[in-house]
Amino acid sequence: LSQICQRRDVMNTAEAQAFVGLPEHVADFRQPSSSEPVQTAEVQDPKFGVVDFAYDPTHGVLVLAASDLSWSSRIDTKIINLRLPWEQAAPAVPSSQMSIWRQAAGELRFDLLAVSR
Repeated sequence: LSQICQRRDVMNTAEAQAFVGLPEHVADFRQPSSSEPVQTAEVQDPKFGVVDFAYDPTHGVLVLAASDLSWSSRIDTKIINLRLPWEQAAPAVPSSQMSIWRQAAGELRFDLLAVSR
């Protein structure tokens, strides 16, 4: 327990603070923690799930890497994208995408700039 209490990353979680009893014994821990994540924006794409992102707050640019998270759908897409000998061309159904968003000035809204599938 002593080693766990010395780890800053562990003690900065609300669960560890509650387990040790900090909110009951230390007045500063009774307020909501500034380290608690707060949702400020949400991106929804019905076809893909967000795998990774990068946000540049100085320029208000958000880059999202999204992929099909359903294994059965990915297999279906791979089969559909196969070019069979009697076909002229195979369809190009995307299984992932990269998108760039720019934050609207003074708002928590992002506008789509570009998509690459």
